[in-house]
Amino acid sequence: MTALAKHKDPAISKPANVILIKWKRTIKNESQNSKPDAKETPNDAESRASRETKDTRPPAPAQTKPAKEPQEAKETKESGETKQPKDDVKKRVREADVEYEEQQKLEEETDEKYEEFMRKNETKDMIRKNIRKSILKNLLKYEPNRKKECAILAVKIENGIVKAYGGNPSEYSNKARTIVANIMRSNDFKARILNGEIVPEEIATMDPKDMVDEHLKKKRDDMEKSIVDAKRSDFMIANMKVKEGMYTC
Repeated sequence: MTALAKHKDPAISKPANVILIKWKRTIKNESQNSKPDAKETPNDAESRASRETKDTRPPAPAQTKPAKEPQEAKETKESGETKQPKDDVKKRVREADVEYEEQQKLEEETDEKYEEFMRKNETKDMIRKNIRKSILKNLLKYEPNRKKECAILAVKIENGIVKAYGGNPSEYSNKARTIVANIMRSNDFKARILNGEIVPEEIATMDPKDMVDEHLKKKRDDMEKSIVDAKRSDFMIANMKVKEGMYTC
């Protein structure tokens, strides 16, 4: 083939050169493919191992969309409140109903006792009725929402006056006026009556000094003490003058 490529006739040498070039190229390609691989560097080994790891890694699981949170639970979570079970709600409703029924029953019993008490202590005496009304009126100024209780207290106070002074109309009237006046003037006295600190039937026998407000009582006690101290000082001064006169030459 080499000899033909060198032939003088171009018609022979040109095709021979083309065939020779193709042959050499084929031989060269086969020679390169048959050569052993070049020495693998550490970087090449690491890269190859990484590729193999990626290739052998199991496929990632398919992502599932989270379930939609119920609107009611979302609102409860945002408000920070814990929704109570239905059984607890029903239990609370039953307890409220029972409490209401007991309260109604108690009010009915109280009304019955009030009506019974007023019937038993009813009087036709106009003077006694007026005194009871005056006491009730002044007690209601302090506790306007306790009408029935104030009415019972007024009757008991007036009954106490009758028991202590009923045989003497003049003393009865004087004591009744004193008690009504002190109830009218003293909020402290009214509060003690309504709070149960004073037995209503015993008010008739109380000293009027014990019916006034505490600050007025203290003021009166201080005044009495000042008067006593002043009298004692006058007595001591007068006594000293007498003694000085005894030793005068």
